[in-house]
Amino acid sequence: MAFEGESGGSTTLPKKYTAPVGPGSTPNPGGSGPAAPHGGGSSSGLGTLGTSGTEGHYNTPTFPGAEGVLATDWGYQQLLSLDKAMSMEDLARMNRNIGQMTAYYGSDQDPLSLLGRIFTAYGDRNRTIGNTLAGHGMLGSGETKFQADKSTLAYQQQEYDAKFKLQQYIQGLNDAFKDAERQRKINEMTAGENAINSWIQNNPPIWIPGDPGDPYDPNNPGYVPPTLGVAPVPLPVPGPSGQGSYYPVGGSWFQ
Repeated sequence: MAFEGESGGSTTLPKKYTAPVGPGSTPNPGGSGPAAPHGGGSSSGLGTLGTSGTEGHYNTPTFPGAEGVLATDWGYQQLLSLDKAMSMEDLARMNRNIGQMTAYYGSDQDPLSLLGRIFTAYGDRNRTIGNTLAGHGMLGSGETKFQADKSTLAYQQQEYDAKFKLQQYIQGLNDAFKDAERQRKINEMTAGENAINSWIQNNPPIWIPGDPGDPYDPNNPGYVPPTLGVAPVPLPVPGPSGQGSYYPVGGSWFQ
C-alpha cells in the first residue's frame, strides 16, 4: 500500500488522497477521497463507507397501572359484579330477618308480642297475689309488699332476658354480614393480584434487533477485524491511471 507522507517531527503519517469520483461510484460520505463502488457488502467484498449500526434493545410494554389492568380484566369485573349482587342480597336478607324478629319481640304495649305477653303475665300474677292475700285477710300486711316486689323482679328478669336475646340475634346477623363482606374483599384482592400478574406474564419485554450497519465500518459496534475471518478483506479500488490503488482505512480512502 502506497502512502503520500507528511512530515510532522519524527513521525510520518499517511496523507488522505483526494481524487475525482470515478464512473460507477457514489460520493464519499466524508466529502473527500474517491467513492466506494455501488453494492456495499456484496459478494465482491467491496463495502461502502456507511454509518455505524445500532445495538438491539428491549421494548417494555407500558404498564397501564393497577386500575387500568383491573378495568379490562373480564374475570375480575365479573367477580366485582357478583360480589356487589351478593352483598345487596345479604344486606336485604339481614334487614328482613331483623325486622321480623324485632316485630316478634315487640313491646309491652303489644299483647301479641313476646314482651307484651311477659308484661301481661306480670299483671296477671300481681292480681293473683292480691286476691290470694285478700282472701286470707293479709292484703295490708308485709306479705303484700314482699310478694309484689318478688313479682316485679321476676318480670324484670324475663324482660331483660328477652331483650338480650333479641340484641344477640341482631348482633349475630350483623357480624355474619361483616364477615361475608370481609371475605368478599379478600377474594377481590386475590383476584386483582392474579389479574396484574397475568398481565405481566402476557406482556413481557420484546427484544428489538438492532441494525447491523456496515460490516466494513470500524466504528460499527458489530465490526469484526478481517483477521478473524468474519468480515471479508476489502479489495482495492482502481485509482486514476498511474496513481496506484485506494484502500478504505478508518472510514476514509487512502492510497
